[in-house]
Amino acid sequence: MASINVVSGAAYIYREQQERYLPIKFSVRDRDLGSAIREAQDKVAEQVQLPPGSRVEWVGEFGNLQDAIKRLSIVVRSALR
Repeated sequence: MASINVVSGAAYIYREQQERYLPIKFSVRDRDLGSAIREAQDKVAEQVQLPPGSRVEWVGEFGNLQDAIKRLSIVVRSALR
């Protein structure tokens, strides 16, 4: 009547603005966040071939760090004028 198999796959399908995405999370220990993300970005760029229509976004604490650096650069430039 039925065939039951255990397979791996997405436990939940995430969507944002009508696009599907797959969040990948990892923790950084014993080193700074910036260098760990830079290393991960380099490895992903070298080893991961994305299917057409896919993109990579680095968010979370790293995204917050990048936003803070951008805001700080604007404030510093304004303060130096």
